[in-house]
Amino acid sequence: MERTATTVEITIISAEELRRGRRPLDKGAFVAVRSGSDTHSHVATGVDRDGGGYPCWNEKLTMTLPPSARSLSVGVYCGSKMGAGAARAVAAAEVPVSDFLWLEDYLHLLSYKLRDGNGVGNGIINFSVRVIGGEGQRGACHHYG
Repeated sequence: MERTATTVEITIISAEELRRGRRPLDKGAFVAVRSGSDTHSHVATGVDRDGGGYPCWNEKLTMTLPPSARSLSVGVYCGSKMGAGAARAVAAAEVPVSDFLWLEDYLHLLSYKLRDGNGVGNGIINFSVRVIGGEGQRGACHHYG
């Protein structure tokens, strides 16, 4: 069976132990999610103004994954999303679609270790993913390869 585009609902819950260098992250973190190889389109949370190294968003984002998607890129940034200062990458994780695409309308709660630009561990991101309609199997497990 050939894959079709799939809509997913992603709830970005929180992050833990985020740092810029050796210091805890200051205020102003947000998360951007994109389909692994797509560098142009993404969805993003609002900016957490209070959490510092332990930001909390609890925001639902919806996106459509193309049939060619193999992963989601979940990145944490700090700074301005728009305007004067450019956002700086703090850390990111690549999430294989095989971790959540196999069961439709099921809430997958996931936590992933984040890594900075040098590949060094930098905190954890907590989020959920639900496949909305599309190719997942309702009530049955099915693995895609």
